[in-house]
Amino acid sequence: MSAITPTLWFDGNEEAVANLYSSLFPENQVRRMKSLTNQNPMEP
Repeated sequence: MSAITPTLWFDGNEEAVANLYSSLFPENQVRRMKSLTNQNPMEP
């Protein structure tokens, strides 16, 4: 069976959302979380 690797983008509450999402699927894990901490990558 192939693995699914979702990428989720949220504006705040990332950890709470990741915990909720991972609680919906058995035998899963959050491998990595990354936050931009008050930076907008689209601004010069």
